[in-house]
Amino acid sequence: MNCNGFFVTMTIWHLPTDNDRPKYIALADHIATLIQENKLKAGEKLPPQRRLADTLEVTTGTITRAYAEAEKRGIVSSRVGSGTYVSQKEKKYSSYWSSYFPEEGAVDFSNSFAPIGPQESVLHEALQSLSSQPDYLHKLLHYTPERGYPHQREKFSTWLKEENLPSEQENCFFTQSGQHGLFTALQAMTTAGDTVICEALTFPGLKMACDSLSLKCVGLRFDEQGICIEALEAACKQYHPKVIYLMPQSNNPTTAQIPLERRKQIIEVCRRHRIFILEDDVQVLPKKYKLPAMVSLAPEITFHISSFSKRLSGGIRLGFAIVPNAYRTQFQLALRANQWTISSLPVELFTYWCESGCMTTQDKWLETLMDERWTVAKDILKNHEIQYQPGGFNLWIHLPESWSALRVEQVARQHGLILRAGDHYLVGGNAFGYHGIRLCISQPKTTEQMAEGLRQLVTILEQESFAPEQIL
Repeated sequence: MNCNGFFVTMTIWHLPTDNDRPKYIALADHIATLIQENKLKAGEKLPPQRRLADTLEVTTGTITRAYAEAEKRGIVSSRVGSGTYVSQKEKKYSSYWSSYFPEEGAVDFSNSFAPIGPQESVLHEALQSLSSQPDYLHKLLHYTPERGYPHQREKFSTWLKEENLPSEQENCFFTQSGQHGLFTALQAMTTAGDTVICEALTFPGLKMACDSLSLKCVGLRFDEQGICIEALEAACKQYHPKVIYLMPQSNNPTTAQIPLERRKQIIEVCRRHRIFILEDDVQVLPKKYKLPAMVSLAPEITFHISSFSKRLSGGIRLGFAIVPNAYRTQFQLALRANQWTISSLPVELFTYWCESGCMTTQDKWLETLMDERWTVAKDILKNHEIQYQPGGFNLWIHLPESWSALRVEQVARQHGLILRAGDHYLVGGNAFGYHGIRLCISQPKTTEQMAEGLRQLVTILEQESFAPEQIL
């Protein structure tokens, strides 16, 4: 680097004044922010430690620890004899997301899939019923309105009321899936270059959608009750975001639920700063454990998306979106742009299951099964710090800060257990103390298989060493 280039690089460095963080952590956070803001680019070399220490008026040891912390987060990498460099962006997505099919014999805790029970018989029943109505089968072969046919809209509206969600038919659209709804909502309310903010551990599908739409995605500080209001206020002033993405009922991966009072505080900030709320309600949670949805509290600024993949089956590709009055046309145009319309068959299957009572039966079966699994899981993991929502699919296990969650994931896989480190969900390089692994206890085929896998995991956690591997 020439002298002028080095001077330009050095001008972006400062030590954030934050008394509640060690200096090396504050500097590692600053590195992550510079990378997010594209002030440090992939492959760029960081300043020599001694020179940066002189610039910031700290010890060389502080810089060494900050660089080591940034490397632990995967945002920089050190090269012996050469220095420390910003990691290549093409590595941002783990190969973990390339396949949903684990190796034979493994116990899979990695995917938040619906367990299969009554669905096969109710699908058989529904298809038999539809096949006996040739006139209606002919109708299903035609293009379907985005809101469904009148009888489908009426049944869907009734179901939404039962779920304590806004049910105005003109504001409700069917989508191909929850991810399709997420992508379409972002298309409808943003333009390239806009900023989307979220919790620093969040659903990777958001990051993929933002990259596809050329949106900047910024992860914010959060705690056991969700996104922090102070961090939200600061982000509004710094980034001027267009959208905040939230999973208020149960965050994926941490399972944190945002309390009602904090939801109201978030809404107040969003209204004041003219920010849209993108509410993701895809994760399963029994109705008795849910709090009022953001879309019920602030319908004029909230896009609510969900799907039936978790409570029914991932193979039934059907989701829905509830959109603000002012954005119905934009959402419809975005839907047309990326898919034109949806298949009527999944919508009709859902309609039939509602009319026949199968949806209610499925919900009761799923709640009973998950209650059983949670009773077993909590007992096996009683000596570990865990976080969960009763009746939900996901479980978060907190790990010691000195451990590598990716190393836990790797060793577990060697023992035939598939799970996910929190690193896969990270936005911006700082998880703000949330260091752990996510398990989905709905995915094992039986409760017995789940229990066997959890006992094996406990043995691994108690007997193995999970210090980060040294790269020489």
